Amino acid sequence: MGDKYSGLPRDLGLAMPTLSDAIRVAKTTRNSVNYWVAGGFLSTAFLPTTAGVARNVTRENALEIAFMAALTSVGVPPSIATSTVLGWLEQERRGKLFDFSVRPHGEPGISIEFADESSFDYIATLLGGIRTGTEIDSGVPVEPATVFSVINVRAIVLNVDRLFSGDDATYAPNSERSR
Repeated sequence: MGDKYSGLPRDLGLAMPTLSDAIRVAKTTRNSVNYWVAGGFLSTAFLPTTAGVARNVTRENALEIAFMAALTSVGVPPSIATSTVLGWLEQERRGKLFDFSVRPHGEPGISIEFADESSFDYIATLLGGIRTGTEIDSGVPVEPATVFSVINVRAIVLNVDRLFSGDDATYAPNSERSR
């Protein structure tokens, strides 16, 4: 068996995406990623690097950053998002990752994941019940409106995969970066 980094694009003679590429695909900032790393909110091992050289990332690094960016952008604190991201990475490794995650705004620990758009009405009703206290939790006062965040998990994975396959139109391989 090879080391934990075997099977990377560089092993196939391909350019490796950098941390900057992963940040761009995740639509986040370097400051956010630095905060997540310093706070221990990211768990995947980064590839070794040296000073002055752009840090290459693995597909798992890029997925973790993109998942964390999506969750924090809808108001989930990094401390809560961490366990969700780890679960999503494990499900993705097993080929069992769902397509969408829906969560009521202001309830970072509540979410429902599902495989296609056909479940939106049912999910909205169920989450609305959680939020308003109808049928599911009668101890919660009725809210006049509920706002939901929908994370298209499938699109996140596809965007990261495009980055690693070279199909990302905004990604320039290493050989073209120095031009």
